[in-house]
Amino acid sequence: EDGIVEKVSEPVIHSYNKAVAVENHCRSFSTRGNILLLGDSLGDTDMVPQGMDSSCVLRIGFLNDETRVAQLLQQYMETYDIVILGDGDMSLVNSIVSLCVESSM
Repeated sequence: EDGIVEKVSEPVIHSYNKAVAVENHCRSFSTRGNILLLGDSLGDTDMVPQGMDSSCVLRIGFLNDETRVAQLLQQYMETYDIVILGDGDMSLVNSIVSLCVESSM
């Protein structure tokens, strides 16, 4: 209410356990036709459940480390469908979600 965090829901998901968290929720993914995957490391694309049709997954990568863009850009472009550089905002992601919501109505 006042902008102060009072509690956190369990389990807390972070970069070291997110693969397990996704695995635990795979059953709900199996009934979905599409996945929008957002990540900021090359390993994040491994979050797609085994057996999921990869043509139904849109992978958006955030390459935040401006000091390593030259080194990592090619790998990100091979791994993600869309790469947002630097301190990119969520406007593209919001537009994609809005289009999906509008088309489902």
